[in-house]
This record gives sequence, C-alpha cells and structure tokens, in this order.
Amino acid sequence: PVAARLLMLRAFLLLAAIGLSAPAGAQTIDVARLTPGEVMQFEAHNGHTTLRYVGRTAKGYRFDFSRDGSEGAPASVILYTDRKSQPIRRVGEGWWVTHDPHDCSLTVGDCSYVERRSDGASRSVLSRISVANGVWSYTLHHSRRSPETLLEKGRFTVDGAGVVIDRDYQNAKGERFWTRRIR
Repeated sequence: PVAARLLMLRAFLLLAAIGLSAPAGAQTIDVARLTPGEVMQFEAHNGHTTLRYVGRTAKGYRFDFSRDGSEGAPASVILYTDRKSQPIRRVGEGWWVTHDPHDCSLTVGDCSYVERRSDGASRSVLSRISVANGVWSYTLHHSRRSPETLLEKGRFTVDGAGVVIDRDYQNAKGERFWTRRIR
C-alpha cells in the first residue's frame, strides 16, 4: 500500500531541485509562486484529487493532498518540499517516507536519492530527466540503470511552481497511468 501511495503522489507532484539552472526548454521553478491556500484539482486514472498549498513551515513547504474514492481508495497525505518544490517527506495515516536529499523529480540530468520508509525499508533510486520544448521525460531505476531495474518512465509538463499540468507514465510491469490538471 505504501508503494502504491508513493506512485500516486508522484503523479501529482513532480517538483524541482534546489539551484536548478534551467536548460533549454525548462523553466525556473519556485514554490513561492503559489499563494497559501491555493488549490489545484486533478483527474487521474485512480480518481479525482485535490492539492492545497498550505505555505512555508519549519519542516519545509507544505502541501495537503487528498483523493476521493471515485476510482479506488480515498487518500490523504501531507507533503513537505524544499523551495524548489522538490519533495523531501510524505506523511500519511500510519506511515511516512523521506527522500534524501530530495526525490530528484525535476532535476535535469542524472540524480540519485535514498528513499526511507516508516516500515524500515529503504532503497537507492537513480533518476534521469531531460526536457525538450517544455516536456519533461524521465526514467527511474533501482540502484543501477538496466532494463531489470526500471521502476518507472514517463513524460510530463509542470507549471512555474513545479506542480504537474499533465503526465503519462508506466511502471516496470508496463501498466500505464495518467494525470490531468482540471483547475
């Protein structure tokens, strides 16, 4: 269940790394472009979701994520990011996940992070991202890059605050998923 929640959350928040210098086709991303209380809504393969920006806290920039039960189980998660909206911690009911130093979700080029979970599990993840004409393409691998270690691959677009506009991706089994912002 935690892995499914992480996959779902990744669909809604692909966010930038600190100090990202924007290559051709990429924009400079800054969570401060959002106003505390600002709400974004999405349709996705697994239901309707809402993302609310709470604002800056001692733990980072906070977002509240919720998904209705229209296409699966409802969910409610608190997400903490850095200034460039890159997730560093996710907290749900009875579980948490951290990304050290962050989850590399908009770091152009090669990036790696360690994911730690409340159940004691951890894993190293390698990310590779490129941007062309505002479309971000990525692959995620476990520990090393090879066809056997692929976790996920896809394409997406984001706004200036690092929040997804649309996304299409697939997991290692070839199952396809999607997300579209509707407001």
